[in-house]
Amino acid sequence: MVCKNGEIKILKRKKERLSMKKLVLVSLLLFVFSNTLSYLGEKVLWAAQEGRLSKLKDYLKQGGDANFIEESTRLTPLMEAAEQGFYLVCKELIVEPNCAKLNLQDDDGDTALIKAAREGEPRIVRLLIKSGAKIDIKNEEKRAALDEAKYEFKLVKKGNRKYRKLKKVIKFLEGQEALEKGQEAFQEKKQEPDNQDKKKLNS
Repeated sequence: MVCKNGEIKILKRKKERLSMKKLVLVSLLLFVFSNTLSYLGEKVLWAAQEGRLSKLKDYLKQGGDANFIEESTRLTPLMEAAEQGFYLVCKELIVEPNCAKLNLQDDDGDTALIKAAREGEPRIVRLLIKSGAKIDIKNEEKRAALDEAKYEFKLVKKGNRKYRKLKKVIKFLEGQEALEKGQEAFQEKKQEPDNQDKKKLNS
């Protein structure tokens, strides 16, 4: 049975209305989902700031983002935990499946490693570097992690707890820097014979 023109138009309108309703529903669901993720991200950040490991695990399991970035400061949960000296929180954020990004920078250009180095947190500094954090990233003051530790070392009172911790951080970072330079030099020397062979072939 063939529909008349009027009936066809009515069917088209009904389809359009249904499509519009579906679009509105999808948009609403996306909005709710986005707000939920943002809320959980803020909770992850809060738990990292306060060193609440069990709460942090709960929020991460619920879908909270280990790489949540606070809009005004660009701070991440890992940066907050590193600065406050919460080693186990840092460890939880770094391991799979959370995999917090190690080299993100806040508004001041600080990474989690720079913050940990400044506060004299040797265990966290070692953890971050072992996990792949870069030691040569510089902040807005043009200081890398080692520079920040040395700068802070000059400001603290000799003999107190932070002074001793900063001393350990500086020693470790200096060793790490020397190791990386040694590896670079080794790679350059390794490439020299290849370059000489190429020159012989070309001559």
